[in-house]
Amino acid sequence: MHSVLFEKLQSCDALVMAAAVADYRPKAPAASKIKKEEQGAAPPTIQLEETTDILKAVTSSPQRPSVVIGFAAETGDPQTVLEYGRAKARRKNADYLASERRRGEPRFWRRTELCVCDGCPRLPCHRRRRDEGRRRPHPS
Repeated sequence: MHSVLFEKLQSCDALVMAAAVADYRPKAPAASKIKKEEQGAAPPTIQLEETTDILKAVTSSPQRPSVVIGFAAETGDPQTVLEYGRAKARRKNADYLASERRRGEPRFWRRTELCVCDGCPRLPCHRRRRDEGRRRPHPS
């Protein structure tokens, strides 16, 4: 994802990051499925390594678009999620960061807060109706 994004970045005026890749990946991915029968009684131990922080790489790049909007899915009470989103936007040098409060399994109805960095204009928030995220039948 990182390399493909950077191939396209120089032709962008703005970048909206819709979701984050995982923060960690297996250090040594298995070549095939790990089967229970081959492991014995204990599950395997999987060592992890950090992935590249794509948002931070974009905002640190000389190819940085004029406007960068990041995304974060967070857990916790609404105020904590909002504070974490603001801090993350500053830490990653994003102009805006959509901070979504997650509670358990994914749902169609979510409230997303837009965290604004210092010096950036405030934007109006839009709340989706319950049915906006659902697929509609094709009109055929």
